[in-house]
Amino acid sequence: MQKQELLVFDENDVKIAEMIEVCEETLRPQDARVFWLILQKGRMNAKSVAKSLDMHQPQVSEVLNRLREMGWIGSDQVKLERGRPQNVYFSKFTKSDFITLVEKHQEEHHEMMLAIVEKLKKQIAE
Repeated sequence: MQKQELLVFDENDVKIAEMIEVCEETLRPQDARVFWLILQKGRMNAKSVAKSLDMHQPQVSEVLNRLREMGWIGSDQVKLERGRPQNVYFSKFTKSDFITLVEKHQEEHHEMMLAIVEKLKKQIAE
């Protein structure tokens, strides 16, 4: 496997990861950061994710397993020239599909908030 170019998170990436976290309540902050990084980069091993996000590798492995269990990412084993095979992780969403998912969640959240406001108005009117 070729050496992977590191993608360093900037302030915009942090904000986007925070939005992803808000959209999916089951995600933890580090889950959203790892997912956003993999969605941008395409395919990454745990070591590259850890370096890019300045996280410890055991923590990254936990996050990758959680994202895989949620169905957000997949993994392949890649045989290296030497040593044991390595897991390489990838997003199961295209960027376009993910935007659609976020938009759908936004609409559902908006509808839920409108319903709450309507209930409150009825209670106040009584």
